[in-house]
Amino acid sequence: MLRLLTRRIASYLPRRPMEPEPGLCCDEGCESCVWLVYANELLDYYRQKTPHGSLDKVKNEIIDKIESPSVKAFVIGELEMAAKQFDDLSKLRKK
Repeated sequence: MLRLLTRRIASYLPRRPMEPEPGLCCDEGCESCVWLVYANELLDYYRQKTPHGSLDKVKNEIIDKIESPSVKAFVIGELEMAAKQFDDLSKLRKK
């Protein structure tokens, strides 16, 4: 019984997303860039754990992992826009 309960609780805990495999990114800043998908999943993961400061955590974590400067700028820009939209929606819900 305890094992079943432990499994059930574990299924509700947020799971850290898997980092993209080396070589999967084409370095062209695609709309469905593997780094952008990973960064958004990582942002969701951190928001579930600690809602404040999640964007900075994600930026600090992925900034050195993305090799292409243009892809890095693209992913950071997209993340900042998504975070702003999320914050704006959160503020509207509180009103």
